[in-house]
Amino acid sequence: MFSGHLQDILDFIKEIFESRTRVLKILFYILMGILIIRLFDLQIVRGSSYLNNFTLAIEKERTVPAARGNIYDRNGKLLAYNELAYTVSIEDNGTYDTLREKNQALNSVIYNVIQILEKHGDSLVSDFDIELNNHNEYQYKVEGTARLRFLADVFGYPKIDGLKYNKNLGCSEDEATASQIVELLSNKDHYNITEEEYPSVSDRLGILSIRYALSRNNYQKYLTTTIARQISNESYAEIMENLYNLQGVSVAQDSVRKYNSSTYLAPIIGYTGKISSEELQEFNTEDNVVYTINDVVGKAGIEKLLEANLKGTKGYEKLYVDNLGKIIQIAESDNPKAGNDVYLTIDSELQEAAYHIVEQRLAGILISKLVNEVGFKNDEETRASDLQIAISDAYFAILDNNIVDLNHFTDEEAGPNEQRINSIFEGSYENVCNDVADLLYSPSITYGQMDAQRQSYIDFIIKQLFTNGYLSFDRINTSDEMYVKWKAGEITTKDYLVYSISKGWLDVNKFDVQSAYSDSNEIYNQLCDYIKSKLFTDKEFKKLVYENLFDTGAITGQMICMTLYEQRVLSNDDPMMSSLSNGSMSAYDFLINKISTLEITPGMLGLDPCSASCVVVDPSNGETIACVSYPGYDNNRLANNVDSRYYAQLTQSKSYPLYNHATQERTAPGSTFKMVTSAAALTEGYITPFETIEDKGIFEYVSPSPRCWVYPGNHGELNVSGAITNSCNYFFYMMGYNFSLQNGNYTPDKGVEIIRKYAENFGLGETSGLEIVENDPKIADEYPVTAAIGQSNHLFNTAQLARYVMSVANNGKCYSLSLIDKINDHDGNLVEDKQANLSREVQGISSSTWQAIHSGMSGVVENLKCFDNVKTSSAGKTGTAEEAANRGNHVLYVGYAPYDNPKMAVSVRIPHGYTSGNSAAIAANVIKYYFKEDGYNSLVTGKAESDGGQNVGD
Repeated sequence: MFSGHLQDILDFIKEIFESRTRVLKILFYILMGILIIRLFDLQIVRGSSYLNNFTLAIEKERTVPAARGNIYDRNGKLLAYNELAYTVSIEDNGTYDTLREKNQALNSVIYNVIQILEKHGDSLVSDFDIELNNHNEYQYKVEGTARLRFLADVFGYPKIDGLKYNKNLGCSEDEATASQIVELLSNKDHYNITEEEYPSVSDRLGILSIRYALSRNNYQKYLTTTIARQISNESYAEIMENLYNLQGVSVAQDSVRKYNSSTYLAPIIGYTGKISSEELQEFNTEDNVVYTINDVVGKAGIEKLLEANLKGTKGYEKLYVDNLGKIIQIAESDNPKAGNDVYLTIDSELQEAAYHIVEQRLAGILISKLVNEVGFKNDEETRASDLQIAISDAYFAILDNNIVDLNHFTDEEAGPNEQRINSIFEGSYENVCNDVADLLYSPSITYGQMDAQRQSYIDFIIKQLFTNGYLSFDRINTSDEMYVKWKAGEITTKDYLVYSISKGWLDVNKFDVQSAYSDSNEIYNQLCDYIKSKLFTDKEFKKLVYENLFDTGAITGQMICMTLYEQRVLSNDDPMMSSLSNGSMSAYDFLINKISTLEITPGMLGLDPCSASCVVVDPSNGETIACVSYPGYDNNRLANNVDSRYYAQLTQSKSYPLYNHATQERTAPGSTFKMVTSAAALTEGYITPFETIEDKGIFEYVSPSPRCWVYPGNHGELNVSGAITNSCNYFFYMMGYNFSLQNGNYTPDKGVEIIRKYAENFGLGETSGLEIVENDPKIADEYPVTAAIGQSNHLFNTAQLARYVMSVANNGKCYSLSLIDKINDHDGNLVEDKQANLSREVQGISSSTWQAIHSGMSGVVENLKCFDNVKTSSAGKTGTAEEAANRGNHVLYVGYAPYDNPKMAVSVRIPHGYTSGNSAAIAANVIKYYFKEDGYNSLVTGKAESDGGQNVGD
């Protein structure tokens, strides 16, 4: 029976397959069934998963940043390195139908990220040069050329000279206010950031700053813009949890640049920062695009100099992302290659010690010069070394040099002393403005009839007119009778300025002159309107009002010193706070104490002296062991995410911390130059080592007749060595004069030529060789008599003087100075080994000449009390350079040690340091520390030096 049924089945199958049509139908039904099952699986069973994880695959290539190379000192101590941190970035990877839709999406995402960051105490990375002040008002972070560069970027010009009149703004683009720029970029034609959607001013500015950064990428797809760096773990966790709702946002592990011993080494090492538009154009070429707008590069110092070595080589990844920008697959990749490591010649321990030694000495000088007298003024006859500083000048410096924030005085959270100071100021300021306005129109009050305060305001106005290009010395006829009367104080301000307009001294094109027939008085009225609207509101004018209030005692020392606590410059835990507050300690004693303990430093105050430099080199090869520029700055606050307020404080400081005082500041060398003159005189045969010249006090061979510093005394008979030891100006005047004699006639050009020849032989005609930014030297080209003693128009920096005294130390071998020891790759393999460069060797100088010079320099050290406790034998030369009668002289010292076998050479300069005994004292302590003499560790005390320095004649 079973076999019968089986046969029936077989017959049925045979019948089916004998028909092609039936076969095709069956296959069709089977395939349809499979397709339906598959679609059901894709759309119903797994539909949600596929929708969430994959909608569109896009191929994308991105670069992977390389780790920046480390920087070490000569002993392998780490100075600059990278620290891992989380970085939040955003990229424009959305698809939008309209600009409005794009704006809404991007603004919303950025706003949400800002809220997360602020919740956990993190902040945005913002290169947008507008910020909020204490009153929630927009203001520029930068001034001058930096502000114009920012405006040029906003308006899309490659150069700042492209800025022009803008009809929409109603003014020239270079005069646009911060509020106008914010309003322009926030409108619907740009980013559409509305107050209705985002009520918080801070939030709107935050969104705007990120949108502006995105725009600088031209909204290129998948080119990321950094939102925040070094975020907290809490921010990281919350952003990762919400990443799916934050389109284009990503969090990645990145590296941030960190610096050890930052304050002491910042002028050498520099710092990194986001690449600028100019740098992008400079570094990239059409054939080799290395950098993008989000890259970090060296901005100053070694970081900038060795950018090509330190930056490393980027890697890349080819990957696939979905339409939300999420990575699906990494197809291929090439790992980045870390940058090379740089080893400096600097000994960071000596560098730090020398910095403290310098600061302690400056604080000691400052304390010795402060007198407890409000409004004290030095007599015009007072010698530069004897000048003193009124304590009221120190009180004003707390405000003037931005130790406290002037703007905070009007803040809602201002302390009682801040409010009191502001109240006094506002009352006085209104009166001053009214009074000065009256003076501008006065037909009778001449400049000479004004008191000192009124003159200071008029002086400010005239100075600003010159600074802003309204007045120009090139146009003024200084022999004109009216100008002569003005300088003598015999005419009114109005008479002078109206006359300046009539004579074309004042540029009337600066004003909107309505008629070609406008007379001088009509234009003068416009000038006065400008003065009242622009100059009276100038920050420096307001500071001048404050200065006069300090000088008169209207604002007291106690008030301003208490603001140091109210603004948290000093800790409220300080036990001296109550003593100052209740009057048991005077403001004078309080400030002296804080300077003594270096809680308030000379660099912070900006009074003379507030800066200095010290360079130590190895005479055998030119390696620079220390290169101190005081004051320094914290480059950690400028790298990665710039602290804009700190940067503004640095740029406005009167001690110029961003200026390398060792390589960029130039002054006359003073008597430190006398070894050059000695070598020239002995080698050219103008004198022998044992021949003497009598010092007669006044050198009457030229007119006006210069005097020896010891006048009305004299040094008597001196040979070359004695002239160096006693720094006898008369002796060296005679050398400069004799150099200039030609056939019995005084020919200055001949004397200048000889001085130049020997100065160049000692390396003073060229830069020192240091790899960082350095200003060119200048050898005097006039007045050979004063040039012979290091005056005239000589200009050298401290590094150049270190190279010069190094050449003296080793009998004429002049090496180029260097900060770079070697460069290794990341695996420790040597890439470059910097070799000593003997750039020149002084020729033709006999051993007897060298002996005479060295002997004279040894005598200098023997006469300096500050070397009494230095065991290492040494030789040196002090120097004083005069600049202004109302400020202390620049003081210098150059020397080497040990005397018989020099291992180091040192140069020190203190601008406005009063007496060269101060610069010598710094050098003495640096030598003691360098050779690790007994007690060297106690040289760094953290307190001001007690004495004001030995008075030394130069």
